[in-house]
Amino acid sequence: MKFQEILGKQFERWTVLEERQGSKHVMCRCQCGTVSLVLRNNILSGKSKSCGCLNIEAIKKSNTSHGYSNKRDKTYSTWLAMHRRCDTPADDSYKWYGGKGIYVCDKWKDFSNFLADMGPRPEGKEISRKHSLGPYCKDNCEWLTHEENCNNQDH
Repeated sequence: MKFQEILGKQFERWTVLEERQGSKHVMCRCQCGTVSLVLRNNILSGKSKSCGCLNIEAIKKSNTSHGYSNKRDKTYSTWLAMHRRCDTPADDSYKWYGGKGIYVCDKWKDFSNFLADMGPRPEGKEISRKHSLGPYCKDNCEWLTHEENCNNQDH
């Protein structure tokens, strides 16, 4: 862009407030309200997207707990155990799960997706696959009592 063409324009979270002929920097306001000098090329290339508030938000989001990760929560421990038996050859149960080709669907690699599909683990229930040789996924899983699960063996 030619000089002055970016004045007042928005780039990601930055809005250009002022630019000076011959300067490599432009004065910008971030959506969060921070005003700062930013390299003009970094604005144009997209290398600079914000004053840093975007990164802080991303870090906070990634560190936000879903509230289920304590060791006593049966929903989260069920999710962890499901992954261990399918993905970890050192797990004692792997030979009966991952070793037989049973896997956890990609969507359920994220606990929040598993929780959205299955809901919290009901008291006295455990996860069961409707078809024992099928994967752990929404269409193939349900919560059953241990007795119901033992009677659900289709192999």
